Amino acid sequence: VGHIEHQSGDAEIMVRANSPGTGLSATDVLQITTRPANDPPRLVGVLPEITLDEGSSTTIDLTRYFDDVEDASSELVYSATAFDVSFPGNPIDSTEIEEGRLTLHLTEDTYGYSEFAIQATDRDGASAASTLFVFVEPVNDAPVATPLPDRFHRVEQLGNSPLIAIDLWHQNV
Repeated sequence: VGHIEHQSGDAEIMVRANSPGTGLSATDVLQITTRPANDPPRLVGVLPEITLDEGSSTTIDLTRYFDDVEDASSELVYSATAFDVSFPGNPIDSTEIEEGRLTLHLTEDTYGYSEFAIQATDRDGASAASTLFVFVEPVNDAPVATPLPDRFHRVEQLGNSPLIAIDLWHQNV
């Protein structure tokens, strides 16, 4: 008896045995029950490599990349785990997953590279995983002016010269 993949249920098969030349036969019904087996979720595509600017955020619909025979991809439980959260230059500030959508929040003024293990788990605990690569590009930030302290300089009378130049950057003028 062969089974069709991803099918379960009950079947009855009529079995008949004939004795050649005697006309005798025997008949019986074979009851077959095929119990469902949990198939793990599977990856249906490659997670994209993502390139973002520092300080931004993005959302990825993970349900597009995983499916399952028994459960809808929207019913799977998703997780994202950074491979090296101790890395001091990790450009990802935080992540959150809601209804199969992963949101990445990037750190201001930090750029670099990060990897995440993305896992989809079905209701019976079977799972599939893949790696998400995130590249964060630096942004050319505008310069920031720091207020200068007030400085007072005593200028002696310089004769007939109407122009006085004062260097505010050096203390000893």
